[in-house]
Amino acid sequence: MLSILINAFKKSPQSWARTILSGVFMFVVLFIYKAYDIQQGISYSGHSLLFRAFSFGLSSSICFYLLEFFFFDRVKSKSLKSYFVLFTLEIFLGTNITFLLFNIFWNWTELLWSAYTLLLFEYTLIMIFPISLSFIFKIDNEKTKDSTPLDDYISFESDNGKDIFSLKTEQLLYIQSADNYVEIHYLSEKEHKQTLLRSSLKKIEEKYALHFTRIHRSFLINPQNIQNIIKNTKGVTIDLGFGIQVPVSKSYQKKLDSFLPHSSSYKNSNNKPVSI
Repeated sequence: MLSILINAFKKSPQSWARTILSGVFMFVVLFIYKAYDIQQGISYSGHSLLFRAFSFGLSSSICFYLLEFFFFDRVKSKSLKSYFVLFTLEIFLGTNITFLLFNIFWNWTELLWSAYTLLLFEYTLIMIFPISLSFIFKIDNEKTKDSTPLDDYISFESDNGKDIFSLKTEQLLYIQSADNYVEIHYLSEKEHKQTLLRSSLKKIEEKYALHFTRIHRSFLINPQNIQNIIKNTKGVTIDLGFGIQVPVSKSYQKKLDSFLPHSSSYKNSNNKPVSI
């Protein structure tokens, strides 16, 4: 059971952080700091401050859990806009559940619009802290991933998730589109090899933007392995060594400027580029 919880946390650490911290912050603010002039005695329903603060905290965590794991988990594009919608829904749902509990504890004497708007404001202020902390953690985590050395292992997964191909980034030469598949060209014991995987260049480019550069609608290359950039009457090609040359389409030739300080200059050649 413990291993299941640990694996679940590793899978979505930011979601679990928001889920847990929302309840903890609510409890601490109400019970420890006794904020917002909360009544410290027994409520009309006969419940103590400890019980009420715990109930408010638990309900907040449940609201966050439902939205994080049953709603946001199914959102494919985790954009800034989708996070904003998620946080808005979490605050809105949490406010309504808290308002319901608040009136249960005080026998519906606070079932007023003014009481609701005040609670919405106060609840938002409390939830800013756990949401901000988890978001800062996410940004820091992404920066850590971005700073990972490019010679680490990289994995490619097929669309159905059944096939996985892993290798060191430095082994990667280029990836070529082949209908509904991609051809992954790489080096193994100084030999040029390739493997076929059901996926798309777009998906790979989006996932590994730091590792690859698109130079053609059908090609992604590993800039680490650029040997020469060759210009001839037929256009521009990139020499990756081992007799491998990849064509560069005109719309992507401006990208080559970023490679010139790290690779050889343009040179004239009559070598035939890879066919498209």
